[in-house]
Amino acid sequence: MATVRWLSWLLMICATCRQVICVEVDLSQPLDLVFLVDSSETITGSNFNKILQFMAEVVEDASVDSGAVRVAVVTFGDTTVIRFGLDEVSNKEELLEFVQETTLDTGNTFIADALLAVRTKVFNTDGDRPEARNVLLVITDGVFDLESSRTMIEAETSKQQGIDIYAIGIGLFDVRQLDRLVSKPLENHRFLIENFGYLQEAKSFVFIDEGDEFLDPFGELDGFDPDDFDDLGTFEGCGNKPMDIVLLVDTSDAYEMNNETYLTIRDFLIKFVKFANVSYEVTRISLVTYSTSPTVHFRLGEINTAQGVQDAIRSARFSPGERNLADALDALRRRVFFEYYGDRPQVPDMVILITTGRSNRRVTQSFQYAQALKDIGVNVIGITWSEGGKQELSSVVSEPAYANLFSLDSISELHIMTELVVAQVCESSDAAYLTPVEGSDDVDLVFLAHFSNQLTSANFAKITSFMAELIEGADVDLDSVRVGAAIYQAEGTVLFKLDAFRGDKSGLIEAIRGIKLSYRSSDTNLAAGLNLVRTEMFDVNKGDRENVPNGLIIITDANSDSQYYPELEYASALVKDAGVTVFGIGIDLRNTDEMNMVSTSPQMSYVLGNVDQLPSMVQEMRQKLPSLTFVLPEEIDTLPPTTAATPEPTTERTTPEPTTRLQSSREADIAVLFHVGHKTKLRDLNKKLKIYLSNLFAKAKISPDMLRVALVNYGTTANVLFDFNAHSRKPQVRSAIKTTIKGNLRKSRANLGEALSKIRTGLFVPGAGSRIDEGVPAGLIIVTDMVSSNDGFDFEQEMTSLKQMGVAVFGVGIGSSDVHDELRQLTSDPTSDYFQAFQTFGDLLTDAAPVKNIVSRVRAMGGKFKRQPPTTAPALSTTVAPMSLSVSEEADIVIAVHSSITATPSHFNILLEFLAELYEQADIDGGRVKAGVLFYGSAATPIFYLDQFNSWDDVFVTISRTSNALRSNVVDASRAMKRASDMFAAARGGSIPKALIMVTDAASNENILMIPARKEALINNGVSIYSVGIGLPEKEELESLASASENVFSVIGYDQLPRAAQDIKREIRSLQTMPERVTVPPVTSTPNPAEPVEKTTSPTSSSEPIRITFPPAGGESCKSGRVDLVIVLDSSTSVGNDNFQLMKNFVKDLVSKADINSGNVRVGVLLYSSAVSVQFQMNQYQTKADILSAIDEIIYIYGSTNTADGLLTMWSEMFTQANGDRDGVDDVAIVITDGVSNINSFRTIPEATNAKNKGIHIYTVGIGLQDTTEVDAIATAPASENSFNVDSFAELVNLHEQIFSSFCPGTSLECSYPFGCPRRVALAHSFCP
Repeated sequence: MATVRWLSWLLMICATCRQVICVEVDLSQPLDLVFLVDSSETITGSNFNKILQFMAEVVEDASVDSGAVRVAVVTFGDTTVIRFGLDEVSNKEELLEFVQETTLDTGNTFIADALLAVRTKVFNTDGDRPEARNVLLVITDGVFDLESSRTMIEAETSKQQGIDIYAIGIGLFDVRQLDRLVSKPLENHRFLIENFGYLQEAKSFVFIDEGDEFLDPFGELDGFDPDDFDDLGTFEGCGNKPMDIVLLVDTSDAYEMNNETYLTIRDFLIKFVKFANVSYEVTRISLVTYSTSPTVHFRLGEINTAQGVQDAIRSARFSPGERNLADALDALRRRVFFEYYGDRPQVPDMVILITTGRSNRRVTQSFQYAQALKDIGVNVIGITWSEGGKQELSSVVSEPAYANLFSLDSISELHIMTELVVAQVCESSDAAYLTPVEGSDDVDLVFLAHFSNQLTSANFAKITSFMAELIEGADVDLDSVRVGAAIYQAEGTVLFKLDAFRGDKSGLIEAIRGIKLSYRSSDTNLAAGLNLVRTEMFDVNKGDRENVPNGLIIITDANSDSQYYPELEYASALVKDAGVTVFGIGIDLRNTDEMNMVSTSPQMSYVLGNVDQLPSMVQEMRQKLPSLTFVLPEEIDTLPPTTAATPEPTTERTTPEPTTRLQSSREADIAVLFHVGHKTKLRDLNKKLKIYLSNLFAKAKISPDMLRVALVNYGTTANVLFDFNAHSRKPQVRSAIKTTIKGNLRKSRANLGEALSKIRTGLFVPGAGSRIDEGVPAGLIIVTDMVSSNDGFDFEQEMTSLKQMGVAVFGVGIGSSDVHDELRQLTSDPTSDYFQAFQTFGDLLTDAAPVKNIVSRVRAMGGKFKRQPPTTAPALSTTVAPMSLSVSEEADIVIAVHSSITATPSHFNILLEFLAELYEQADIDGGRVKAGVLFYGSAATPIFYLDQFNSWDDVFVTISRTSNALRSNVVDASRAMKRASDMFAAARGGSIPKALIMVTDAASNENILMIPARKEALINNGVSIYSVGIGLPEKEELESLASASENVFSVIGYDQLPRAAQDIKREIRSLQTMPERVTVPPVTSTPNPAEPVEKTTSPTSSSEPIRITFPPAGGESCKSGRVDLVIVLDSSTSVGNDNFQLMKNFVKDLVSKADINSGNVRVGVLLYSSAVSVQFQMNQYQTKADILSAIDEIIYIYGSTNTADGLLTMWSEMFTQANGDRDGVDDVAIVITDGVSNINSFRTIPEATNAKNKGIHIYTVGIGLQDTTEVDAIATAPASENSFNVDSFAELVNLHEQIFSSFCPGTSLECSYPFGCPRRVALAHSFCP
């Protein structure tokens, strides 16, 4: 890293481009030099001493005694002080004394008067010589906060007078003022350093003295020949370290800017590529341009030679338009930095962004999308010459901004920036390859302590106890954590090195507690301690490990002595440059700045009032250093029960024999199969998944004769990390889990079928150490965060084959409901025992339950074996057997329906009429019959559950509104059976008879082998299964579904379904206990809304609109059908892009039914995650087509769940007259969310109350919520009528009807029922499907 840093600075000294002339200040030639030094309140005494030392070194090198160089010093803060002028001192010795006597003032950073004084009172006196070059060097650490505009005027006047202005900025994040202050070219006059410790090296940026042909600030050019300098332009960039780089170019002004401008940009890109080691294995490059929308010209890895990339850049077309950086950044995250498109998850990702100005489209979202990129590890480097662009990019580029933002004065400077950008890319790449201690499971950690003479023995013991307590939770025994210790006095002393107690935690803790009181000292030289740690401890020959992050914890109760301050910041900078993460803990310090200076960041610096506060730091440090929080095996039994995973209720059945044997056998073969998504944070992999898997075996009896363990990772293919033969002891297995799981195992695809096939054929076999053929029970634990990509393998059939071999299957699903649903179908029964669902990897470690839920069912893993009671004669059952369906007037009935894509809309309408007819005479209102319907294809989607409706009207309306989008050519009856089983498990149970009616127009073509097991499970739980075939040539399919041959019904076509309905009713008594329901025939005129409907028994299959009238129950506004509607959408991370699209589809369905074009309904939409984004106001669009188009344009913005601010924006900003809210019109808000708020949660309910107090009626839609307390409280009371809940996003498709029916009961409206209308249908006039 240092070599690249040196190269970067070398290029600043003298760019290798031939157009650039080096303009350093020659200290051997006639020179009038003025130092203008910042003396404001932000400069500490120690840092001011560094400035004085810097000036003294310049004077030492200058030809002062010969008279060639004259020097003056001016300071500025609130006031300007001329310390001495150009002609006041004529010899070097006296000049050095004057420099050292300069004192520090305080105040604001007011430089305007100082510039005036320099120009009029220093460079305009007898001391200023006409033959000498006039140079002003500004040294500052801040922006100019007083009269900044006048500052620029004074600077410009000085430059016009012939004064060359240089500047050194120290630790600046905003460099725009400094850029305008200095002379041009910028790269030769403005220099940035990270802290005051680098001032010594900064001298070489500005000055050369006689004979100083080349400076080597780091001593890294041994053997370097200055004659080779011309060849530096051909250096090989960052060497052979792999990188994925995207060149992102703003082309919005292409129609305004001349060809020369874009030729300059092209030349820069082409030159940049020349320095990159372009190949498929090393550096992959992509080009993306943007204006109104982004264009991906070629993706990562698509072109694998430098010449090919350069040719593609030359031929790329730059399209003008609006400047929309937000969409461009979002496109990178979605369409470029993705493994499917060539991105490699294990290598650093870089963006080189060139922009010609500030965004003028979706301005605020550019920062959100930039953060989203940075959150997944992308480093963003920005280049711009526009003032607006500089302001925007300062928040877009990665930190530190001063290093990653290249701020130019004009496009003409771009051609000399190539090497500097390459150097920054290399620096960022090096940093990316260093795993930070905050996200690592392993760490090499050093304590560096100082104990003053004033420290009492009791307080000394408290410090060493704190150090020991930190290590108590670290995994030292398995060598994940190594610890060393040193103390510092006037010099540093190593107490013990990193490998001294390798694998010996008890010895390490004893050594820490044994640190002697005699190490107390009055000398305090932290710089010496830092140098010792860097050179003597973080050394691979002394216990430090390659590729393991380094951490340093400094603990001191005294500040460094003042004579050591000049060395301290530089020593600190060297330690941090070496990749060490530094934490500083100061106790009762006089100067708190010292800990801030040496720590890696302010968040890692702590100053305590006394030693008694140290215990509170244990948890704080463990949060910053997760490697210190390894869960101890003995803690597993003591942790409280969990509520993190609440599996769906499922039908219990007799436990299959393989699972029973795992619970009782001391022997077992357990394989762990895991998948981790390619964008999963390394911290989640290292500090959550690894620890969870290791903890599974914390109490296991691992040996060749008892428990054997194997570990498999899968993505596109499966990779056996170790098989059953590999490790015979528990420490070996747990250590192997932690060492073999690495960041490169994160994958973008999940071919579960291939993985299961490899496990079945290559792992549960004798050659891999499996004993399954010998009768030893076997188990498979699947941990996954992604739905299977199903690349050519039938994963469900593979799972069936595994189970048939006798393998018990545990499932741990992480993430979306789709992941949970798929994995739940695969695990052993009952799923309540063998499946767990979690939202994040962090949930795996919330307590011990995720481990205990598995361990308790595998005796060899530490589960407690419960002996079965002795077998005795069976007692007489007291359970009443269910009454036959043929005679019972009570029943729980689920109808599972499949309809193929080939079914016409009219066929589908007949199918819906058939469903309604089956339930038409059931006593749903009286509660004797509970009704459910699901549709199945590749998935099984409930339309409504058994306990969802207590009204025939609700059942009828919901069936009538079922979308034909549920048709599918995939026929997976096994999924339908599994979903039906879950629905029955949540119903009444007891002696109530249960029936499943399966209706299909095609034979099963997915997971056929799983049907017998699913069917058997249903029958064992008392469910009678009926099958209805539509146009099936053979009855084999129907017989495989039905529980008895007499339960099979078959019709030639859809038009014969009414006959099948009557046949089924004769078999199921509860479907014919009520009189036939009333439907309403078509009418051609609008009846009087006040007149009730006359009953008729004539059904109709007409698809023409039917106007129906019911007694009005709403107010006048309800009759008018006028609504102002705001839809509030949760776009937090848990939603995911696919589900967000389903959410948008639901909103479009809702809007498509609204009477918008007439002006009756106005619609606005906002999104919320961490922040809130109003997509459009209620008065922005006046037509349905425009609103639907605007909804299509909404882009998913992930983050946390800040429901409170979403509600606040809704009621305070959107429901205002200025944004379209109308007096006398009902205000309605619909809030759709899949989670409980986790930002500002204490404000969520109060904001909802504020909205309701304003007269806004709030409906809530909760998706997959286990706890509906919050959404129920947000909704207008009663929640039973205004809060809706579905299990998954897919089930939104049929929910809009329930919301419609709540808007305005009893209104006259026109509806397009495919057949008749029921009694008391309550629909709003404003929203009629």
